[in-house]
Amino acid sequence: MSLNLIAWQLQQTLASNTGRTLQFAPISFDVSFQEIFSTLCAGGTLVLISQDIRQDPMALLSKLNQENIARLFLPFVGLQQLATVAKTAPSLPTHLQDIITAGEQLQISNAIRNLMERLPGCTLHNHYGPSESHVVTAFTLPEDVAQWPALPPIGKPISNCQIYLLNLAFQPVPIGVAGELYIGGVGLARGYFNRPELTAERFIQHPFSCPAKEAPHKYA
Repeated sequence: MSLNLIAWQLQQTLASNTGRTLQFAPISFDVSFQEIFSTLCAGGTLVLISQDIRQDPMALLSKLNQENIARLFLPFVGLQQLATVAKTAPSLPTHLQDIITAGEQLQISNAIRNLMERLPGCTLHNHYGPSESHVVTAFTLPEDVAQWPALPPIGKPISNCQIYLLNLAFQPVPIGVAGELYIGGVGLARGYFNRPELTAERFIQHPFSCPAKEAPHKYA
């Protein structure tokens, strides 16, 4: 699960992997694993910050500039706050190459659109995944900010992961028809610790061709 994610991440942001990554997420949050190990495994530099800076968007913006940060992981709320204060900031973190957002639905506000237009060398990535798997899909927004939809998609499955939209009979739904989201592949957890009933409810045997040990997780 973890090795698969890191191996995939190392292939995605090649330039910024070996640069300087800010560890924004608290150590108790699963994204911190992605920040730490995708950076160290690539020989990059991990820059730590205090809780005060983490909670102050203007101080965070200044830190990104001072430390020449190349890669930044942020939830949508953090990105929105950063984009808002950037409107009046004297300078922007021009070394930024990749901003990766996850944890909640990405919404392209006017502030975020304006920020990314002023960072022409920076790419915005939208990651999706519940706690039972961490990241399972990713979408990289195109270079032309004007083409960005207000609600970007969650993208396609990362390496060795599968995503299915199924009906109540566990059959794929047609395009445009609502269904439940099921996750399969090596990125999936084995179950819930000491909660066999919940594991049996949420983790089902794969209805298609994969081995039973790769049972998909139902995530509506």
